[in-house]
Amino acid sequence: MSTKTTFKRIALVTVAALGFGVMSTVAPASAAVAMDTLTVVDGTGSVGDSVTATSATATLSFLPSDTEDSVTVVASLVSAPAGNTVFPRVGLSETVNAFVDSVKATSGNADILGTTYDAYTNVIVAPGAAGASNTTTAKFNVWIGAAATSGAVTAGTYVVRLTPTARPTAGTATFKDITITIAAATQSSSLSTAHINRGVTAPDATSDLLDVCNCVSSSSFHCA
Repeated sequence: MSTKTTFKRIALVTVAALGFGVMSTVAPASAAVAMDTLTVVDGTGSVGDSVTATSATATLSFLPSDTEDSVTVVASLVSAPAGNTVFPRVGLSETVNAFVDSVKATSGNADILGTTYDAYTNVIVAPGAAGASNTTTAKFNVWIGAAATSGAVTAGTYVVRLTPTARPTAGTATFKDITITIAAATQSSSLSTAHINRGVTAPDATSDLLDVCNCVSSSSFHCA
């Protein structure tokens, strides 16, 4: 065998070895979020309302390719009437194949329905028990207020922005704005009830003496 032939064979073996080395280090395809959408519905209410039948809603949905995929949504306040002092909140209302949490959404620490989140909190939606390759959906109520039971204190129009972010790769869904119109609180005289009783701090219907009180003058009365 000539020296020239020997060098050719050594070169071929070296190229083949390098080729196998490259093949063995090729990483699998990266996980990706697909078909991600964010849909919203505007809401209405009155001063003091929180979660009602007319609450604004936001629905986040996506198709994960890996159980480590997730989409984070954040609520922020874009505009509000003069005098407003509170921020928006979101409350988890429905899930389909989804774990939701503000830290790391997994089966071990997934939040239950009814959990509420402050504005500017990362709310993470990840594939649920059914795993990847199944559509993952989470629905939220959105309202203005300091807590789950207290609503806006100022009448007017509020604009709340929901911003999604997909991980580990970027999705296609973009932010959506929600308009929440708050009317001034009203009082109903026909639905109001008053109770009166002498010497009782908090009279009620069982201790009401109004039906046995007789007016004796325009400024006083006595009980029969």
